[in-house]
Amino acid sequence: ECEEIIINHVCDFLEMQDALSAIKHWSGKLRHKGSITLIGSDAYEICKAFLNGELNILEFNQQMHGEFSAPWDVKMSHFTMEAACEALAALGLEISTKRLHKYNYTVKAVRP
Repeated sequence: ECEEIIINHVCDFLEMQDALSAIKHWSGKLRHKGSITLIGSDAYEICKAFLNGELNILEFNQQMHGEFSAPWDVKMSHFTMEAACEALAALGLEISTKRLHKYNYTVKAVRP
């Protein structure tokens, strides 16, 4: 059992069903009072920045879909901070922290 698990942009590169299954699997490895932190690209913030003119179309596509610099550099699923919170809460975890930084979210949850 783990005290802390940090998932940094991993779910972005998994298909949605695989990402949700992985989050469930990782959450099951937490000890009581252990925490899991999800960090990823926030689809809402990226779209908002594009619509506000902060990102051009090339930057938008790179943020949403990856840079395609390698076969594995393709983003397959998109979360928002709220969707990440919902996914963790659905597993019975308590959300302790949620933050946005530019186009990325960080959500931390604790196993009761």
